[in-house]
Amino acid sequence: MARTASTQRLILGGPTPDFSLPDATGKTWSKPDCAGGKPMVIVFACNHCPYVVHIRDSLGRLASEYLAKGISFVAINSNDFAQYPEDAPGKMPAFAQAGGWTFPYLIDAS
Repeated sequence: MARTASTQRLILGGPTPDFSLPDATGKTWSKPDCAGGKPMVIVFACNHCPYVVHIRDSLGRLASEYLAKGISFVAINSNDFAQYPEDAPGKMPAFAQAGGWTFPYLIDAS
């Protein structure tokens, strides 16, 4: 895993920057759409990552448990689909469904 410098610094427990990102169907989701006024867990994920593959099913179960407690979840895929075709939008829904993800799985192409 490469360590890269970030141009944006976030404060732990601070507000999440606003976003507007599509899912694999083209529906656009904003931060308020995903959070619904609740605390939100954001997972940066992609289909080919061995760490994500390892936790996929557990994440689905965890999200189901905590959604019932008022915590929202969203996953964001920011990979280069040309370099990693297994992460392409057309493959995201099946990956999420297989893990029991009932939360948005979004695409950040930038």
